[in-house]
Amino acid sequence: MFLDYGNKITGSIEKEVFDNLTNELKENFLETVRIRGEVDGYIRFQILNKKDADEIYTKIRTYEKNKNRSESRKESLNILSSGINEKEDIEALYNAQEGLCYYTSQPLVKKPKNYAIDHVVPVTQGGSSWPSNLVLATTEINREKHSHSKRKIFAILEKRYGKEWVKKQREFCKKVDSKRRTIDRKRRAEINEMLGNIEASIRTCFPSVDIDYTLVGDDIELFVNYTVVNFPAGFIRQKKKSFSCEYISKLVEAIIFK
Repeated sequence: MFLDYGNKITGSIEKEVFDNLTNELKENFLETVRIRGEVDGYIRFQILNKKDADEIYTKIRTYEKNKNRSESRKESLNILSSGINEKEDIEALYNAQEGLCYYTSQPLVKKPKNYAIDHVVPVTQGGSSWPSNLVLATTEINREKHSHSKRKIFAILEKRYGKEWVKKQREFCKKVDSKRRTIDRKRRAEINEMLGNIEASIRTCFPSVDIDYTLVGDDIELFVNYTVVNFPAGFIRQKKKSFSCEYISKLVEAIIFK
């Protein structure tokens, strides 16, 4: 977004916003202004043509609005999925893929970022957010894949690049898949350890109660004296609850004294 228009001749744009613009929008913007410098995370500029600047301003605002809507939709979908991943898992995936797109082997650039996290099995089809179901793909191929399966996107790519190209790419994917499973096992082990610590702490408060707080499949399950609590998908990412001794203790107490 533009800030501090002042006398209609100068202005500024957040550098983070500028870095995340499409190449076309960047080029259009730079054609209408003269960059004066960077201060406190904002790129200062002088407007060369007010009319052109107004047009590109409108385009950037529309782009930001659509981007925010897309991110909001992704967040809503993530609530529907089970599992959890952390920044170190995504970095590990980046290294496992050797900095290349999972589907096309095109280079993944961190700044300005040109890639996104892709759910191999789409969330709308029951795919989880565990590392075993995640890969990194260029933003372009991520949009094209959308809710398609892995098989479908490779069928599309085969028509574009041929069978031999896809065969070679699948071999690359097979190597990455083995590393993805290792990343996934590590994440699950760490989560189970955290849940185990919470369980141990709660047991000290309720020594005579049979309590089990652990991962069952892709989700967390709480067992209290033959009562099973199956939490909804996405609960594991609500860390203030799922990893809170106080919150889980209150649930246990409510079950015991119901």
